[in-house]
Amino acid sequence: MSEVDGARIPESDEFINPNLTIKDICSGCNNEKISDTDGYICDLYEEYFSKIINEREKLFFRYDFDLLSRWILKTSFNLARVSGHSETEEYLERCREYIMRVCGIRPEFNLYLLTVKKSEVSDDYLEYVNEEADEDYQPPKSVVERGVLEPNIVAGTELNFGENRDEKELGYIVIINSYYFIVVFSSPESRVNRKMSDEPGVMDIPTGSEMRILNPPHLSYFESLKLFGML
Repeated sequence: MSEVDGARIPESDEFINPNLTIKDICSGCNNEKISDTDGYICDLYEEYFSKIINEREKLFFRYDFDLLSRWILKTSFNLARVSGHSETEEYLERCREYIMRVCGIRPEFNLYLLTVKKSEVSDDYLEYVNEEADEDYQPPKSVVERGVLEPNIVAGTELNFGENRDEKELGYIVIINSYYFIVVFSSPESRVNRKMSDEPGVMDIPTGSEMRILNPPHLSYFESLKLFGML
């Protein structure tokens, strides 16, 4: 799907730090114009993100596109700055007014969702552990205790699409357990956005307020780690 360039935020038992602020913006703007997204994401976390998706589970995901997209862009901006992803940071500088709700004009981006399921330990995973994993690799707690792979992860990293600078399109992925949010920074007609619909399990998030996922194309956690190069 893509090459992952740059460090990801390590696995953690904690939710993404709610105290992250967009630098170069006054504290009042962070508290008043952006903090509404943090409270909203906490509500979504309680309702959806805190629960690990089962294999055949059907989902009815209700959301506010404005609040969800602004939080994902804000979080991508902060993670890009922390991780030194200068190209993503440069693009997201142009989204600042949208994030802060100063301007109602939406910048060019498309938002996608990939859902990742809890799954039994597979032969592919065991082969990876036995033949490819580093010597200091430690299987997740869920594998040791219950023999299952669970996507207990909060992470984010830059995505680079394209082989050279002229063709390259950027994106960012923000992961909260079973929910992988992918934002692509280009027009809907771009090569990457056209290709996204062909990727296994990737769904476009409409600008409305709900998604019915009745035939869940959930990937396994191990498949998702391979897809985004996080092994």
